[in-house]
Amino acid sequence: SGRTPGVCFAFQRGQCNRGYECRFAHVKSDAPPPPQGGGNRQGDPNRGGDPEPPPLHSIQKGRVANVRPFGIFVRMPGFSRDGLVHCANVSDELTFQRDDSDDAKVMAMEYFHPKDTEIYVKVTEVRRDGYSGQVKVGLSMKLVNQATGEDLDPDHSK
Repeated sequence: SGRTPGVCFAFQRGQCNRGYECRFAHVKSDAPPPPQGGGNRQGDPNRGGDPEPPPLHSIQKGRVANVRPFGIFVRMPGFSRDGLVHCANVSDELTFQRDDSDDAKVMAMEYFHPKDTEIYVKVTEVRRDGYSGQVKVGLSMKLVNQATGEDLDPDHSK
């Protein structure tokens, strides 16, 4: 294709662990790398709240911040970063096929859960991304009673 790979900003910060398998160029530069997380992904310091993620298996009440084809981003009060409810973890009634368009997925999720709607979520995963080093918070709506906030999986078996 004639294109050269971009610079590995994780390497410039001393955080790339992909070595020779990294698809980006490992070069040192005098220019500083962009902030880790590309801006708001690491948490917005202006938003306030704890920069640490919510506890694993905790139930949180939050608001729909954004709906994307792959899921719903949820803003949880008291925390400086959003979590993601993957589209498979939104509801048992809301299912998608592989060939559904992105617009159809977003419209379906927004129909049931419009932006700024209050929802309950269960923290199902807290992990550090191996490439970017960002903390990722995985959430589930279908493991929580949306009317009461009751944990529908108290022994964490699902």
